[in-house]
Amino acid sequence: MLKISKILLTGLFLLTSFAHMASAGIVLITDRTSLGGTDYYDWALLGGTATPIPSGTIVTSNNGLQATLSIPSGDMIKTDQQPWLGNFSNNTPLLSTNGNSGPLTVDFNGLVSGAGAQIQWDAYGAFTAEIKAFDNLGGLLASYFLDGSSTSVSNNSAIFIGLLSDSLNIAMLTFNVTNSRGFVINQLDVTTSTPQQQQQPPTPILQVPEPGIFVLFSLGLLAMGTLVRRREV
Repeated sequence: MLKISKILLTGLFLLTSFAHMASAGIVLITDRTSLGGTDYYDWALLGGTATPIPSGTIVTSNNGLQATLSIPSGDMIKTDQQPWLGNFSNNTPLLSTNGNSGPLTVDFNGLVSGAGAQIQWDAYGAFTAEIKAFDNLGGLLASYFLDGSSTSVSNNSAIFIGLLSDSLNIAMLTFNVTNSRGFVINQLDVTTSTPQQQQQPPTPILQVPEPGIFVLFSLGLLAMGTLVRRREV
């Protein structure tokens, strides 16, 4: 009986581990369409060009999701593509760290499954952007880097860097560039739905409740154990 119990416990452990690995995951998103945003933060609402944005400013998305913006030191500013000479589309509202080093922290008043924006550092040439996601306890969920090129051509070629999770587990994210320079981001898109919710719901008859899987698996192992015992007798 002891052997059977060990077999059952091992099987259940493996199933639980597999289910966890299959459901957990945050991926890098490099274009706005793939993010599937449900909310966005419009920096035009912060004021005109060169409006100071103190660290700790609270902003609200189009659907009412609040978030707190902060950088380690100094104030941010709201600017636009022209006078900002970057590679965003003309007249795009931008949030700038005003030459201050990052990270730029976005602390959501609620959980989201993804977020992202286009980013450019405050000089020309190659740079590397970084995005990190954290849970509601401050634990790091994921971190990604993406290489970009900073120009002044105003053609919307600024790289998009974002994250997308398979669950609502992101409470905070940070944007940064790896050379400790200042940078800007354009409209921040956020999704409060999971990729599964964005897809067509599966046909109910194809759904198999997870508890049923564990029960069937346990019964199968128990039957196998019984046969083994009978053969030994």
